[in-house]
Amino acid sequence: MATAGLRSAPVTILPATRYRMIFPLAGPLEVLSTFGAERDGGERDHKGIDLGAPRLTPVLAVRDGVVTRVNRSSVSVFIRHDDGWSSWYLHLNNDTYLTDDGLGAGVAPGLEAGDRVVAGQVIGWVGDSGNAEPTPPHLHFELRTPWGVPIDPLRSLRGAAWVDEAIPVDFEGAFWDDDGHEIAATADLLASLALITGCSPNGLQICPDAELTGADVESLLGAAVGTEISIVDYLHLEPRPSPKQETFFADVALEEALGCGVWRYCPEQLISRGEMSAILAGAFEFEPTAADYFIDDEEYYAQAAINALAGGEVFDICTSRGPLPFEPDRPVTRAELIDAIAKALDLIPVHSCRVIA
Repeated sequence: MATAGLRSAPVTILPATRYRMIFPLAGPLEVLSTFGAERDGGERDHKGIDLGAPRLTPVLAVRDGVVTRVNRSSVSVFIRHDDGWSSWYLHLNNDTYLTDDGLGAGVAPGLEAGDRVVAGQVIGWVGDSGNAEPTPPHLHFELRTPWGVPIDPLRSLRGAAWVDEAIPVDFEGAFWDDDGHEIAATADLLASLALITGCSPNGLQICPDAELTGADVESLLGAAVGTEISIVDYLHLEPRPSPKQETFFADVALEEALGCGVWRYCPEQLISRGEMSAILAGAFEFEPTAADYFIDDEEYYAQAAINALAGGEVFDICTSRGPLPFEPDRPVTRAELIDAIAKALDLIPVHSCRVIA
């Protein structure tokens, strides 16, 4: 389908061509409208194929290349492949999860013109933006030659490789590994607002139960706030030992390993629930509170941050049976951070039975 701002050109029927590529959807082939079909009473022709798929189905780059354009008003992405061919992806999501409000987003967080993408990488999610509003959610996919000529991509789509044979074709939402998990709806909500990144190289997984490293936290939080985040400012690191104190380390690698997370920040180091609290309270500027919600954070450096988040209704707590443990030293999981980010942004409610002063 044509979109405002795209050049209108006559459809050229080329000989049957099979272009080797990754299938552009994390789902089966379902053609809603074919190449060359009449549009606007015969005034123009369809230059691509409409592929039906549930809203928020991931849309994937079909080949390695460079993003040439991202249109966030009509919600579309254009990629020039390394071999000179191009692929166009139109009618990406523009609605908040479970609505048709036009207030969502469908382009992967941070994706901009000039960025390199690899085949199979998530570049956005299916929707009904632009002039597709009256239709079921679908992807308008175009394949163009190095000379800019659109060709019928059906044969190429039928022969396209699947991004990963292990991925089920019937999963729901933006990620395939969270169906049935308590965080699934929240992850889809954040995806519908382009506020979340996946855990796998292609972005199809969310890894809800994986423990988070510093790099993971920076990636997730950076996508949510729309800017790069450096978490080292929120961590409690000991002063580095003097050279005399360091001389007992016979192995430099051992010294570096022991110092990781102690006197220096290491992106691969696991982040604890207490450290997550310090990061979130600082990044979102939560106000301190005099209330004390937990029984096991008295000696923890981030106790004030933990209580500030609890007071700001970022944690689900029920104190009707007395003070609760927080486990500040336990590594935080992706599901816990995703839940906390959504609540810090006031996107989902807390579930609490608070009776604490």
